[in-house]
Amino acid sequence: MISKNISNLIRAPKLSEQIAELLVKEITTGGLAVGEKLPSEADLCVRFGVSRSIIREAVGRLEYDGYLEAKRGSRAQVTRSKSRRAFRIAKTSNMDQAELAQLYEFRAIIEGAAASLAASRGKKEIWNKLEKCIYQMEKENLFSHGKEDSFIDFHQIVAEASGNAFLSEFIVFLNDKISGMMQLDSLQVKKKGLVEKVHKEHISIYEALKTGNKEKAKRLIQDHITNAAERQGAILESIFLSNDYE
Repeated sequence: MISKNISNLIRAPKLSEQIAELLVKEITTGGLAVGEKLPSEADLCVRFGVSRSIIREAVGRLEYDGYLEAKRGSRAQVTRSKSRRAFRIAKTSNMDQAELAQLYEFRAIIEGAAASLAASRGKKEIWNKLEKCIYQMEKENLFSHGKEDSFIDFHQIVAEASGNAFLSEFIVFLNDKISGMMQLDSLQVKKKGLVEKVHKEHISIYEALKTGNKEKAKRLIQDHITNAAERQGAILESIFLSNDYE
């Protein structure tokens, strides 16, 4: 299990996110039926004790997820009891070890695919961006609290290098949803004295990509993600553990 002290350092959900989750629960349990209008902004402000801007942000989130439809001059209306988006991710802080392992496994699969494509499609400007990202990680001491952006950027640049817009955008979406998990991992890395080891993993991935070794790049990034999973107690199957890159 994740240490209570460490998990408390993960960013708490924003008020708008908490309110959105409560409204989703009300919709999915039938408290707000399909076709029913959402209470007014003023009523929601009173109910939750927050400002109009926070309510608007929460409602906007539900519109984006497909639960609500807004019409000019009218209150938002419940359109369905399930999200129309094909993919939703629960808060990682609420996942058990089996769910966490599945999420890391999923990351390993899609980021492995992105790395394989990137090795054959990446261009000089992409490699320059990765070099700068690695330098920034070292300069900023990536694994200090609040310095996780360069780590996320590294994975997103690899996704961009794949040349597949759908894959790239999905990885950006995924990384945004699991940013708290990445923050936790950075804390674990520093606590366990693994900063240099993880930094070398990034360099090795970059070198495999730049030399066009598709299989090696894929395996290295999958090993990198597998190692992150193990730091949080999520054990992945041996399919992602291989030193045979040739």
